[in-house]
Amino acid sequence: GDINWTDYTLTVRLTPLLGENHLILGRVQGALRSYALGLTEEGLTLYKNDHGYQKVASTSFKWEHGKSYELHLKNHGNVFTGWITNGPRLTWTDSKTTYFNGQIGLANFAGCHTRYEEVSCKQST
Repeated sequence: GDINWTDYTLTVRLTPLLGENHLILGRVQGALRSYALGLTEEGLTLYKNDHGYQKVASTSFKWEHGKSYELHLKNHGNVFTGWITNGPRLTWTDSKTTYFNGQIGLANFAGCHTRYEEVSCKQST
């Protein structure tokens, strides 16, 4: 992706294999600034990475290792919406220092293994 990308929806099909944190990233501005949506121990969680990941929204969802899920992260201005196809949805507004542009990415935490199968990104309106 391009650092100048602004409003877009990232869609990723992934399969969690090991561990509890399987993430997709939006508006990535290097290693220390981004937004992330992912399958976590709590269910579906949205993070802001501001020199460290901070949970900003979460909703319960029971997922399973070895099963594929399609995650979506929509960035539009300072509003971030994340959802799982046929699953839960959450929305959060960044009212502080919003990152208005950035690349896409894939990530997991501490020893997790994730199979990322499909990635697409489309401009949001």
